[in-house]
Amino acid sequence: MQSPSGPTIDALLPGLALALAVGLLIGVERGWHLRAEKAGDRVAGIRTFAQLGLLGGLIGTQLGTAAMPYAVALGLGAIGALLLGYAAEMRRSHEISATSTLAGVITLGLGAMASSDHMALASVGAGATIILLAAREPLHRAIGATSEADITALLRLVLVVLVILPLLPDQGIGPFGALNPRRLWLVVVVTAGIAFVGYALARLLGQKSGPLLTAAVGALVSSTAVTVDSGRRIRAGADGPADCAAVAVASAIMFARGLILVALLAPFAFSRVLVLIGPAALVAVAAAALLLWRSGRQAHGTAMREPKPPGLGLALIFAASVAIISVITAWAETRFGSGSPRPFSTTPSPRGSPCSSSPAPAARCRARPRSASLRSRC
Repeated sequence: MQSPSGPTIDALLPGLALALAVGLLIGVERGWHLRAEKAGDRVAGIRTFAQLGLLGGLIGTQLGTAAMPYAVALGLGAIGALLLGYAAEMRRSHEISATSTLAGVITLGLGAMASSDHMALASVGAGATIILLAAREPLHRAIGATSEADITALLRLVLVVLVILPLLPDQGIGPFGALNPRRLWLVVVVTAGIAFVGYALARLLGQKSGPLLTAAVGALVSSTAVTVDSGRRIRAGADGPADCAAVAVASAIMFARGLILVALLAPFAFSRVLVLIGPAALVAVAAAALLLWRSGRQAHGTAMREPKPPGLGLALIFAASVAIISVITAWAETRFGSGSPRPFSTTPSPRGSPCSSSPAPAARCRARPRSASLRSRC
């Protein structure tokens, strides 16, 4: 229930508790990061961040009320005190860093969100903030190990995903309306994304584990894209021992994925499908194991080359092939009819055939599709 003046204390407590918890968590991370400094040398520690979170929560309870200007002024005062404190610390230590200052401002804002009916957003924001603050060393190591080729590959992916994809229309154009620019470009996005992940994992884990992990994860999305990327690396002369095996791994995962889908969606047909594709899945698994063993022996004691960053050439060729197949399929459906197992079923029957214009044969002809459908079900 609400009182005439606003929400009751029972309604405000969960948001205020979350605001305090957000401040405590961020304060713990900042306090642990600055644990080597002497007491009194830190501008803000666990208690200060907890108070910032609670203050933000109190400010959030006053949004839209007559006390809102005073609450906003109080928040600005807290931000001003943070800026002054960290400015004095930078002059003293001769180190320039705005991370803790921004963390304090974010804590204040997340506290206000938590108490103003945005608890889920405040929780997600707090988690993301803590992860970013705690990942300082790994991120710095990654930046130090990044080459110009890595940045170029990343920029290509950004261009494909964040610049071109949102601008493309999601409607059919071209011959027979078969070409959907956004869906065709998604082929490029998936292929380029798998290629970039494979390149990054090869750089991080080495050319033996990287391609295999990429094949295992990427095949869940598109085994064809994994095969295209593995072929690109092999053609480029990569020495990675798992490049050939990645193709077999992707094929095995493709078969396993198909069997799982059949078991979930059509369990009555699982045994028949297993008989058909089970041997192929076993061959793919055996080929992957054999290729890994042979390539491992060949690569023993051999220096690995640096993996080459992926381009967009093969992804564009793959998308072009999908576009051509889409046009051919649309033409076939237009020419022969869609959904019909007999391509010429829409053409008129020749004279003297069983399906003539006489009533009795016509009745027999109308009865045939029903019996055919019954036979197909059996």
